[in-house]
Amino acid sequence: MLHRARISFALITLVFATTINGAFISTKNALRRTSMIDTNYHQTKSVEMIRCLVNCDVDFSFKDSVIIPSSCRTYSNAGRCGVTFEMDYVRKTGSASFAADNSTDIEFETGLVVDARFSFEPSVERKALWSYECATSNDCASKYFQKYISHYIELTEQLETLQNLMSSLLYNDSNLPTVHQCYRDRDTFEDCQSGICTYSWEAGENSTTRYMCEPAKVPVNVYYQILRTDPVIPVSPILDEVRYVCNTNKCNSFEYGVGIRLVIAEKWGGILDTNSAATNLITGSRYALLSVSVILMKFLC
Repeated sequence: MLHRARISFALITLVFATTINGAFISTKNALRRTSMIDTNYHQTKSVEMIRCLVNCDVDFSFKDSVIIPSSCRTYSNAGRCGVTFEMDYVRKTGSASFAADNSTDIEFETGLVVDARFSFEPSVERKALWSYECATSNDCASKYFQKYISHYIELTEQLETLQNLMSSLLYNDSNLPTVHQCYRDRDTFEDCQSGICTYSWEAGENSTTRYMCEPAKVPVNVYYQILRTDPVIPVSPILDEVRYVCNTNKCNSFEYGVGIRLVIAEKWGGILDTNSAATNLITGSRYALLSVSVILMKFLC
């Protein structure tokens, strides 16, 4: 679903629900739409109607050829076409839903958002919800799905590697407490005996970072959201977001946080139908990039 508070636009949704750091991500298998955009970039314009596949749901296994079933024959003329697909990279299964929307008045041709969650306990989980919208041509969403679904399936190994890289810093599977201190801001830390550390970051002109110690009740996990449009919406911020829970000592440090963000930016795997390369997730000072060079060598070498 293409969303977040100040930059949200028409979205199609699919069953995908999980609790992450107390925040509930939920999408229902219904054509729920929102249209919210910063008032500095809210325009009313005539929408050119295109043909879109609607009322079509697909379940598939990664080991099989993925095709849109012949029973999907319902089309609608709309301003935008869309598809959402949930991918379970552990069970190697997926599901997709196609829909159309007329309410969007944001000037972009294509938009892609991913909500991804990696859990390390009590069992390993790797799930991602991808949502794609387009206003380029008839059947553009279904064409995108048919052209690129193999790309998203092939991310299985890449995202497993990503989880392993994050696990090496954030997760200790010992039964003994391993957290003694957590950062409470970039430069200072607090005692956190037998607890967990948390880190959250949201992009923007004034990006927000939070560091906390909490009771050891939340499973170790990483969540991220990345939004990309083509052309880029000239409004700030594009609300990329990263949150994680970790159980190694001082694991919510500034350096670890930037390292996690950088490795996600390297491995997230998103593409648009223009074949443009994935845009870097993180923006920041030269100092920030240099300060994690050791971590990145561990990650990427």
